[in-house]
Amino acid sequence: MIFGWIILSILCGVLANSYGRSGFGYFMLSLLLSPLIGFIAVLIAGENKENTDNAKIASGESKKCPDCAELIKIEAKVCKHCGKKLKLSKKEKEFIANKVDYYSCDCGQINHEMNVGIVCGKCKSRVIGRKNNLDATGPMK
Repeated sequence: MIFGWIILSILCGVLANSYGRSGFGYFMLSLLLSPLIGFIAVLIAGENKENTDNAKIASGESKKCPDCAELIKIEAKVCKHCGKKLKLSKKEKEFIANKVDYYSCDCGQINHEMNVGIVCGKCKSRVIGRKNNLDATGPMK
């Protein structure tokens, strides 16, 4: 019984942490009062949007749109909230380049160097990075 109480209190702390709240604080609340009360408190408090957004920005998976300040994926070419066209910074291009296996054009000529955006001399198509349907400037069409 005590073991189950502790496990449920830990799970409450983990849930609170994923919501951007103090995992340790909610663990202690659950441990002292009841895991049920802890879970209810986490659900009532809800997600701390600012903390979770900051964590996504710090991890490099997201950025804020310079126009509307909404959170968007780092690979985005257009903001899904306001429609502003975005340009990738050098840091963002490097981040995306690390997610790419190889670079090629439509004719399949493979190039392992970072030369995204240049035109292939053979087929006249744009060179893109390929991995998981990811173009180095955004999702592949």
